Amino acid sequence: MERRRHALNAGRPSEHDLREIMNVILFVDRTGVQRRYLPHDFPPWETCYGYFAKWQKHGVFARFTGFLRRLLRQQEVKRAEPSAR
Repeated sequence: MERRRHALNAGRPSEHDLREIMNVILFVDRTGVQRRYLPHDFPPWETCYGYFAKWQKHGVFARFTGFLRRLLRQQEVKRAEPSAR
């Protein structure tokens, strides 16, 4: 409810928690299971794949990976961006 209060009022509200969608994406990546064979306690595979495809298209995973890399380098007391590229 808190997330919906701050979200834009565009379209129908999501039936599934975005954290659960991300859990499915991570589960598929970690186990290699085909989306159609996901456990039934996960949201429907079509819904999860729709979010995955949209986030992949918009570069969400690349930005997230870059953010985590910079955060880890800062914790290791290194410059946020590597000097060798």
